[in-house]
Amino acid sequence: MHRLIATAFVLAAFAAGALPARAIVIRADRPDAAYLAEGARFPQVGWLMDQVGCTLVAPRWVLGAAHSVEGLSPFSDRYVQFGGVRYPIVKIVIPPARVADAVDSSADLALIELATPVAGVMPVPLYAKDDEVDQTITIAGRGRSGRPDDATLADDGKLRAGTERVAAAIGTSLFAVFHQPPEASPLEAAGAAGDSGGPAFVTTAAGYALAGVSSFASTSRRDGAPHRYQTLQGYARVSSWRKWILDTIAADPPSSVAMFDPLRPAVDLLPQTPAARALADFVAAFNTPSLDPMAAFYRDHGSAKSTRTLAERANQWNQERATWGKLTIRAFTASGPQQFAVAAYAERSAGWVGIWFVMDPADPTRLSSITTGGIPKPELP
Repeated sequence: MHRLIATAFVLAAFAAGALPARAIVIRADRPDAAYLAEGARFPQVGWLMDQVGCTLVAPRWVLGAAHSVEGLSPFSDRYVQFGGVRYPIVKIVIPPARVADAVDSSADLALIELATPVAGVMPVPLYAKDDEVDQTITIAGRGRSGRPDDATLADDGKLRAGTERVAAAIGTSLFAVFHQPPEASPLEAAGAAGDSGGPAFVTTAAGYALAGVSSFASTSRRDGAPHRYQTLQGYARVSSWRKWILDTIAADPPSSVAMFDPLRPAVDLLPQTPAARALADFVAAFNTPSLDPMAAFYRDHGSAKSTRTLAERANQWNQERATWGKLTIRAFTASGPQQFAVAAYAERSAGWVGIWFVMDPADPTRLSSITTGGIPKPELP
């Protein structure tokens, strides 16, 4: 799902949310079974919404990547899986230094609180020293896997782990390179698009400690295919964020990411909040085969900062009406009074559309952003 753009019309495919698919790339000359066996040693590696990685750092807290959870859809089923058990997410806290949507490992962290403690799994301690350079790290990830330059990737949902060497530590980031034999380690591996949030462990006298959180990987493949050797890996450096992580867990602050209520059937009237009323007005205007009602909607609820005319904004939705047809609201969810979303059935396309309104904090009757897109048929109580 695309990140929200203030005061603009965004057509986004609501699915699981902002989470990308993922893969672990392994040496071309080593058996896959060796990476699977290494992965089996790390029950602390969680499976965030069955799409990306995270690591258990306290009984109810996991550490993942901020970019994986920025802009999550209101219709996402938010959970972390350990050992086949789903643990609902109740809170996501991102460092204030994080720049949303940036390809930057320096503050790419998300602390995720679960509804209940994870059973039968010991949390991993946080690495505290600043001597990561030249150490061997063990990385782990689930999902699709392949070898350098494979045309396709296998997708079996199994956890694999391999090793890299930390080449550099710059500020709050660690960097490693996916080396080619003979320079490579025996289980050399690299993350790829989607291993976001997965761990980089170092070995200490007491066992494994979490030193990095997977953030990005470069690639020389323009088509986004599996990585080649010499791919650069970027990790958020846990030692530099250790105090923030521990202080945040202790303080238990509000969520940085909007946490939506469970989806409810829209049997009668929607809640009477400014966001809900504005969204209901929007659907009513959308269902009228004329530009005037939508122009009136933007006159009453649009942002004064917009540089587009009322007619231009109305015409965009008129074009979508030609594709979707009449919308019927079937379910809704909210995150406080300023964010409201509905699942609507589209008559002409015979599919489901999600609409997400965020209102301006300075004027709750006016839009800050709106996101729409196709969603799966909602499962309602």
